[in-house]
Amino acid sequence: MAFKPKIVIDDANAKLLKDSQKEVIDEVFARQMKNGGLSLPLGMGKTRTGIILGLSLDKGMVLVVVSKTLLASWLDEIQKSFGDTLPFEVMHRSYQKSNYTTWIPKPSTKLVLTTPEVLTEGYDNYKLATRFIEHIVPPRFGPTIVHYHPPAAPMLLGEHSGVGRVFSTQWGCVLIDEIQRHTSVTTEKCRAISCLAAHHKWGLSGTMFDEPKSDRFLGFFVMLGIEGPRRLPDVPRFIDTFDGFRRYIVHRSENKEFVDRPEYQEIIVKHALEDSETKIFQTLKEVLNELNALVKQSKEAGDQVGLKKFSGYLMSMITYVRQALICPMIPIASMYCDMADFQVKSELSQIVTDKFRGLGLESYLQDERNILSSRFRAVLEKLSDHRAQKCIVFSSFRTTIELLAPFINETDRVTMTISSKMSIDKRRQVLKDFEESDNAVLLLPYDIGAEGLNLQCASVVMLMDLWWNSSKMEQAIGRIYRPGQRALHVFVYLFISNTGMEQKILAKNDIKSQILASLQNGPGIKMEVPRMTVKEIISIINLDDNEKSLKELRVKRKRVEVD
Repeated sequence: MAFKPKIVIDDANAKLLKDSQKEVIDEVFARQMKNGGLSLPLGMGKTRTGIILGLSLDKGMVLVVVSKTLLASWLDEIQKSFGDTLPFEVMHRSYQKSNYTTWIPKPSTKLVLTTPEVLTEGYDNYKLATRFIEHIVPPRFGPTIVHYHPPAAPMLLGEHSGVGRVFSTQWGCVLIDEIQRHTSVTTEKCRAISCLAAHHKWGLSGTMFDEPKSDRFLGFFVMLGIEGPRRLPDVPRFIDTFDGFRRYIVHRSENKEFVDRPEYQEIIVKHALEDSETKIFQTLKEVLNELNALVKQSKEAGDQVGLKKFSGYLMSMITYVRQALICPMIPIASMYCDMADFQVKSELSQIVTDKFRGLGLESYLQDERNILSSRFRAVLEKLSDHRAQKCIVFSSFRTTIELLAPFINETDRVTMTISSKMSIDKRRQVLKDFEESDNAVLLLPYDIGAEGLNLQCASVVMLMDLWWNSSKMEQAIGRIYRPGQRALHVFVYLFISNTGMEQKILAKNDIKSQILASLQNGPGIKMEVPRMTVKEIISIINLDDNEKSLKELRVKRKRVEVD
């Protein structure tokens, strides 16, 4: 819906904008966009651009929805850009403390920051789902259809304090940071954000979608209040006929400010599993396939209890198989600990431990030195090649980086990490210590460290394992390959084993990226919105080593392979 902006960028804020940032805001005004997304490349300053856009669109307060792990980065940017000229508050327990339930913004406040967790708490406490979600029962037999109703006016009436105040306020503008984290409409975070009332809503991200899935597309339209589908079954038909997401997005593919780019080298480090590791991996695959057969049998027999049980075991085994490629001791230790605890002992652990009997792995499993897996050794070897540089290591699993840390410390290097349980001040201190160090290694899970952090002080990124989609890995790389990087060379390492599984994940991620790119301008290619099914995941896990697929990836992405 077109609109005319109520005010323009004031002189003070205009001076803060670089030409490329001002061009983005000018485009919003020229296209008369009320709501939408700012899809800006890494390092272009989406925080500053978003804030000034929000202040310029409407005289009402701006609400920023930002993950707790990124609050410190936003506060630093606000201080850096605006100093004391922008009155703001943080609506979060760690800031409001005893005033959390009685919080009311001050009359002078122009901007409020809060987190998805705070909004989810309010969504649950005030039972907003009863007004936001409509369950439509079809006239004939069929599944119930969920229809979503984003509000035009505040869902809570009257004067409220605390989190209730957030849902009883008509905000001038809502900014949703790293929106791709929250677009799945089936999650409470997405639904809670969608219940905010604002004259304008804008999503901020370098990658507006991390998966080409119907629930992500629907969440985008509902959360931002953009005209479009409001029911999940309507999404595929809409996607097949619409004229592309560029209609709803201000997009920049390159950052004009990133002129003096360092030389970029992406290296695939391929290592062979040891004999014992191969036995563990193959055995876990056998269990996975047996569970998959039990799922099929339960489905054919109409056994809903068995179907639910074995499907749950199957999902757990997929995680165990992925962990086994990084450090086989992790899933095995987890299951043996489970068997030792009578109260939590599960049938799955019994199945796996029975399978491992007779493999001759007792001495291997009892020797804690075998925590130093072939993957860990490969990472340590590359870290030693960059001993004089600060390095960042990413993993999908918190456990793997916790087990890797002591081995790095043995090489007389300091390791650091941040976690969701840390206070904002503590996380800020960790990042400062890393920046001021000589050759520290920062260990980060993808879900915490891949987005929103400026880590140009490092010039080496190591992806110890692969995420299911490429955008998360590209975001991780973008922590160092961005404006402000002063090193002449940036090194990115991707570690994979001699199995076909990880090579196929890389290929799958490239396909997803192509689909998302095509949807910028319209349907592009006729396809069903793809979803990586359990069946497909199992087929990927069962792949043997495939040199041809690896060579194709190396050519496509200009990667270098190291055995």
